[in-house]
Amino acid sequence: MRALLLVACVLAVSQPDIGKCQARATDVSQRAAAQRIHQQQQRLKALELRGRARHYASLRRARPGPRPFDLAVPQQGPPRITTDSDSSPQAITAETAINLAALGFDASDVAHAEKAGIDLVKAARHVFSGSPTAQELVLLADTVVVARAVPASPQSPRQDGFLSELRFEVLERIKGTSSSGSQISVPLRSGTNPDGTRLRVTSEPTVVQGATYLLILSKNWYQQLTVESGKRPSTPPSASVLSVYQLGDDGSLLHRSGGSTSGIALRSVTEVAHIHERLRGALNAWD
Repeated sequence: MRALLLVACVLAVSQPDIGKCQARATDVSQRAAAQRIHQQQQRLKALELRGRARHYASLRRARPGPRPFDLAVPQQGPPRITTDSDSSPQAITAETAINLAALGFDASDVAHAEKAGIDLVKAARHVFSGSPTAQELVLLADTVVVARAVPASPQSPRQDGFLSELRFEVLERIKGTSSSGSQISVPLRSGTNPDGTRLRVTSEPTVVQGATYLLILSKNWYQQLTVESGKRPSTPPSASVLSVYQLGDDGSLLHRSGGSTSGIALRSVTEVAHIHERLRGALNAWD
């Protein structure tokens, strides 16, 4: 960023002012760095409040072995092992360590998954860079359910800082602790602000009441976002969206939210359940 600002200044001003441009570029760069450090400190504080500071510390100390693993789930058998060109041990970056700890993972989980041919670190990088495979989303999610969209109950302003919610009744649990018949809330930043103005975040999902959806969610990530913002989690149980699919009349999955995924698209609930079972089987084989 500093280099770009400096080039722009040099092109725009005369020679005597170049020194001022250099100083300005340095100041902008330093402020950006200070902001990144502040944000990281806020995230680390949230991990501590959630009892996840040890998760983060263990991940930062970890030195995962060579990375010959890539999460790719074939039609049969455990995840496929493929070769990665980077074969040197690397420290897990602070950003990735925070994300993994926020999702509930620690260094022992990374090592355990690595034995099973699954790279949790790479999966986290892909999920948070916006280029995950569907399998990586299922791996990092703590809640995967088939659920029906139901009306949200009128309520006072949410205590978690979100403006509205989508409410679902769980029909089938694939992964996690949400039981059939229970309700789960997906909080939204879209809604009415306290001053009466309305906010619409176009990347957030919209649903058809009564329609059925496959929800790939993270309750852990919702907790992290809420604590980072200095708010308190709401009830009923809430979870952040990793991906949302609507079930078509023929049982096919229609992607509705969560950004695009790389690799083979999910086609049915049965396929998602099989992916979860194969991943769980691969991990359990190394218990």
